[in-house]
Amino acid sequence: MDSLKRDGYSLLRTRLTEQQIELLTHLIRQECKSPSDGIEVSYYEDAREVRKVGRLHRLTVFKSLVEELCKGIYSDPDTQWEIHRCTCFRKPAYCTTELGWHQDSAITWESSSQDCYVLWIPLCNSTTDNGTLRVAVGSHQGGRIGHGNHLNEGELQELLKNHKTKELEVRPGECVVMSEYLVHGSGPNTSSRERLAINAIVSPVKR
Repeated sequence: MDSLKRDGYSLLRTRLTEQQIELLTHLIRQECKSPSDGIEVSYYEDAREVRKVGRLHRLTVFKSLVEELCKGIYSDPDTQWEIHRCTCFRKPAYCTTELGWHQDSAITWESSSQDCYVLWIPLCNSTTDNGTLRVAVGSHQGGRIGHGNHLNEGELQELLKNHKTKELEVRPGECVVMSEYLVHGSGPNTSSRERLAINAIVSPVKR
């Protein structure tokens, strides 16, 4: 995991199976239509298309799969993990909305006092055309910027002067693990198919 320390992100060796991808995709589409108790669904500004489905770790299948992927972060298989967030971000076909540069950390978040990692798992081929993950390489090294989460214009310009950006093309079911402080975002979906990706914030349980 040298690249995680150096660049702020790495690709885990563990990958979801085709059957798991199909199951998760099916469940997410179900939740979009009829959310289960405790699941949060939010929409794009036009209120016609679902933007994200949150609190998915309340569903056993999502909780179990995230916990299994976490085993690829630490070599100790007995490490227990807490899941702070598990959300599916959805970009419909021809969606012009971008997700701006941000960190998955903020001083007001419950997880802010813990050492967290972010898992990003696309359920389809994630490419430049459909709004894949963008990262500012090495941007985690300075820790939380300001109050965290979204950067203001001055913070962003300073960051982009010092760090190169990269778009990560990721295959279905592969898992990118990131530092919570890595600045990242995503572009628009200019393709004819929706893009689904799961984002989970996790931390090892301190013994």
